[in-house]
Amino acid sequence: MVIRGGLAEQDTPAAREPRPEDVTIEARRRVKVAGFDSLHTRYLATGVPVPAAVRYLVLQINYAAEALAGLKPIPADFRSDAYWPR
Repeated sequence: MVIRGGLAEQDTPAAREPRPEDVTIEARRRVKVAGFDSLHTRYLATGVPVPAAVRYLVLQINYAAEALAGLKPIPADFRSDAYWPR
């Protein structure tokens, strides 16, 4: 917490403008939730390919992340599902 002019305000990540790194973190979270990490590990261990639908979703997530990170300014609600593929 930072006190300025006698008023307390939260100095948290939500209080600052989103950065491209924040978009990258959100994209990585979405890739993980899609199950890509475990499927990719399985591919490396057994040779069973990652399903095409998951590979395509990861491609779309990475594209959306690149597009969002390039916006000036990055929307404050960039984590909203409206910006990301499903």
